[in-house]
Amino acid sequence: TKYLPNIQNDYNCKFSPSDKCNIRWALRNWQIDDSSSKTKEFLGDSRWEDLPTIFLSKKVKDFEKRFSVEVAHKNGFSVRSSGPVEVFLCSGWNPRNYPCYYFHINKFEIYFSKIHSLDNNTNYTTSPNYIKNYKSFSKIISEDEWRNFEVSVDKDGKVVLVDNNLNRVVIEHNDDTDPITPMYLLMRSENLSAWKVSENQFMFTKTAQISRMGPQLNTPFKDLCVSLFVGTCSNCEMTFFYMNGINRNILKHIGPTNGTWIETKLKQENMPLSKFNLFVETKFINSNEATEGWWAYDDVRICHENEVKVTYLYLTPEIEDNQGAVDNISCQLINKPSWRPIKLEYDEIKGNHIFFLQTD
Repeated sequence: TKYLPNIQNDYNCKFSPSDKCNIRWALRNWQIDDSSSKTKEFLGDSRWEDLPTIFLSKKVKDFEKRFSVEVAHKNGFSVRSSGPVEVFLCSGWNPRNYPCYYFHINKFEIYFSKIHSLDNNTNYTTSPNYIKNYKSFSKIISEDEWRNFEVSVDKDGKVVLVDNNLNRVVIEHNDDTDPITPMYLLMRSENLSAWKVSENQFMFTKTAQISRMGPQLNTPFKDLCVSLFVGTCSNCEMTFFYMNGINRNILKHIGPTNGTWIETKLKQENMPLSKFNLFVETKFINSNEATEGWWAYDDVRICHENEVKVTYLYLTPEIEDNQGAVDNISCQLINKPSWRPIKLEYDEIKGNHIFFLQTD
């Protein structure tokens, strides 16, 4: 996925681990969050696309890929599969050696149980000793659409699985006897399945202040356009601006987002400066009620007012030779489930690939 025009600029930064731009964005009282609960929550926006896709099946070694979890943190994941899948929250790196909370998810049912260790002979079957189950008339998982979930375990042993597509708690269990403290999230499936696990770093501060926002900006266009994701607490607001001499020029004001992320753009036509600094002011709305603030931004990039987002889909030889499969290809937007971008075919482009175009 990329944007047209494709604007490469030293100002762009995703704040991912080991990104070189992280050094340029080092600022007083601002830091990169790589461990709070916000870093593992389900990403329901375009940043989801950048998460790596993990493919699992019986041909893949069990539990080779695992993700660290923390108590009371929500852990977002997405899955596509033609058959049942299994999700484990374990106190150690392998369900065969450590106790786990276990979810067996098939197309219309979810079974939840607690296992002390996974039997070596267990072969993707539903545990007969399940504690709770959930049934649905519509598909819970699907081979042709991503389905999104959040799972968590709090310090008292309360286990919760949320179906984000329905915004519904589908499994809730209070483990009153010897609750497990999970350290890892692991997945398994017999049929081919695709997974994305939410892990996202971002820049944040807890201090009300005026700060320079990143390195000096050198825009390639006469019009300014900066795209970013922002989030604030319920008593917080932030203002983005630049200075032209002694004059403060306001670009955008963001009110309370109650801890959720929104995508926004800082725009101005006919910028009087070609090199300048952006600033951000973080404030409490009601200073008398100020406790601990939270202001954050992520995935900052130079944009264009009329940009087009392009997603390329490269076909394998097996798909290319199956015209029926090609004609039935569709595209899904995670944050706009009812949208279906238009499929465009370009015969003059070698490689027989298809891509979908979507205006921002």
